[in-house]
Amino acid sequence: RGQATLVATTDMPHSLRPTREAFEVLGFVFGEALDDVFMTATFPEGWTREATDHSMWSRISDAQGRVRVDVFYKAAFYDRNADATLRCRFTTGFYYDEQSQQSPAGGVILDDEKEVLRFPNHEDGFGGSKAADAALAELRPKYRDPLAYWDEGPLT
Repeated sequence: RGQATLVATTDMPHSLRPTREAFEVLGFVFGEALDDVFMTATFPEGWTREATDHSMWSRISDAQGRVRVDVFYKAAFYDRNADATLRCRFTTGFYYDEQSQQSPAGGVILDDEKEVLRFPNHEDGFGGSKAADAALAELRPKYRDPLAYWDEGPLT
């Protein structure tokens, strides 16, 4: 019920990462405190919130449908808390062996969660993720800044 209630509003948690100012740069407008966990807010024009398949998580997408914010909300009366975190456009991760789906086969660069480049592991079974991190740092030096690169074209 907590997720459904939250998704029907534009209320935001007091705990915002990296900072409240970063959200304001994007166009969020914050109002009065509703309680010790939430405050009123207005989203940037065209931004919407939707539930995920996990009852404690929702996400906020921009006007282009790209997920920009992850929102956690635990509605339990004994441990009620919430936070919202801005996403970075470019990230790195792993891809897995097609056969076993168990062991990472290498690293990947992701653009808004979509795989754009793969870096296979070396013969020793490692190195793909380090290569992905190094390549992304060279291609987009500010990739860890959630305000960077959203208005630019694709990586490749």
